[in-house]
Parts: sequence; C-alpha cells; structure tokens
Amino acid sequence: MRYLFILCSTLIESEWSNLIEQMLMPYGAVERSDPGTVGLRLAVCPDRAVVIMDAEPGGDLALLASVKQSCPQARVLVATASPTWRRARDAFRLGASGYIRKSLDRWSMAAELREALPDIFSTPLSAMLGCGGAYEPEPANHSVCGR
Repeated sequence: MRYLFILCSTLIESEWSNLIEQMLMPYGAVERSDPGTVGLRLAVCPDRAVVIMDAEPGGDLALLASVKQSCPQARVLVATASPTWRRARDAFRLGASGYIRKSLDRWSMAAELREALPDIFSTPLSAMLGCGGAYEPEPANHSVCGR
C-alpha cells in the first residue's frame, strides 16, 4: 500500500528533512510543503495521507487543527527536538496522530517512525534503513549499515 507523506516545515531543506525523506520514500510519495501550502497538498485528501509537521520551538500548532479540520482522515505526526512533553500534549489535544522526536541518528529516527506509525512501518529497522537482512542492532551499534 502506498502513502502520501507531506513534510511540512518552514525549512524546506534541512539535514533532518533529507533523512526522513529517504526513510519514507520506499513506502510512498514524499512531498515537501511549507505551512502555507500544506492545505493545497491535501485538497484531494487521500485516505493514506500522512502529514509530518515540524513543530519548531515557539512555533504555532494552529496549522495542525486546520489540517485535521480540512482532512479529518489524514494522520498528522508532530516532529520536534523539544526535550519536554508539553508540545506533544498540546499536539495531541489538537488532533495529532503521533509525536516523534527529531534525530539525525538513522536508527533512532527509524524507531520513532515505527512506533508512531506501526501499521506502515512494520518491517525490521534494518530493512527501513536499507541494510538488507533482518539484523536488529543493539542500541549501541549504530554503524551496522556503514552509514
């Protein structure tokens, strides 16, 4: 089953967004959008839409409520580097489907995605990272893929 992933951020190009795009591509189409155009991307509102919103520090989560109002079946993940759960709690109150912590570590990010969207990412972490095989690393072993 293919999904439409929309990465919504004011920073269209970042190391984190490039990493997450690489991880999502095998599972569906990946589009990047700024907050002003995410509604246009959801105009058709496919049943398999997943919006991943970058909740920057001090950023407004009102866009999340707007997305859920215009396309209730879309799943919205809020991604933040914030060390507190306050942003997550606020996001869930506004209708977020999940919350992921931004990381530049491929293993951590794969684990976050798999936990937030288990129906999509049910494959072993090694397959999500393009390693091949079914090797599940110990937490300290992050270089198994040579990346």
